[in-house]
Amino acid sequence: MSIKPDMNPIEKIKIVNIIGRFFMVSQADLNQIFKLRN
Repeated sequence: MSIKPDMNPIEKIKIVNIIGRFFMVSQADLNQIFKLRN
């Protein structure tokens, strides 16, 4: 997943925040799945 170099820093920060939120949510979901399986 690459961020275009011609983007301005504000757009990069927005994308990083969105990706960060997505991974935090998916990590919590994964933890729930592992708990249910064990």
